[in-house]
Amino acid sequence: MQDPALGFSAAGAPRVVEPVAIYLAQSAPGDQLVAVPVPEGAIHLHARPVLAREDLTDAAALSDRQGGHFVGLRLTPAGAERLAAVSRGNAGGLLALVIGRELVAAPRIAGPLDRGILAFEVPTAEAAADLAARIRGDAAR
Repeated sequence: MQDPALGFSAAGAPRVVEPVAIYLAQSAPGDQLVAVPVPEGAIHLHARPVLAREDLTDAAALSDRQGGHFVGLRLTPAGAERLAAVSRGNAGGLLALVIGRELVAAPRIAGPLDRGILAFEVPTAEAAADLAARIRGDAAR
C-alpha cells in the first residue's frame, strides 16, 4: 500500500492532484492579463495567483437554505491574511477559481473577505462534491 502523500490513495489507486489557484480577474482586458473565454465573452486573469493549493487546508461541498450549492475552501492563516488584503483593495473585481486548466467560478468581490474561508457557487450538489474532491486531491479521474 502506498502513502497518500506520494500520489496514491489508501486503496492503491493513483491520486490525481491537479493544480488549484485563485486569481484576481476583471471584465476588461489589460496589460499582462490572460484572457479566458466564458459564455459571455472573456474574463481577464492576472498572471500570478493570489492563492494556491498550499494556501488551502480543506475543501467541502456546501448547501444553503435557499438551495444554493457551493464548494467551500478553508485557508491557512497566511492565505487568509493575503485574501483579506487583496479583497479590501479589489472590491468589485473578480476572484477566479481555476482547477487544472479549468475556470470553475469567477464571482465578484463584494467586500473584504476576512474570515479565512471562501465559497464559490456551483450549479449542483454533485458539482460541489466533485470540485471539493478534486481540490483535496482525492477525486477519481
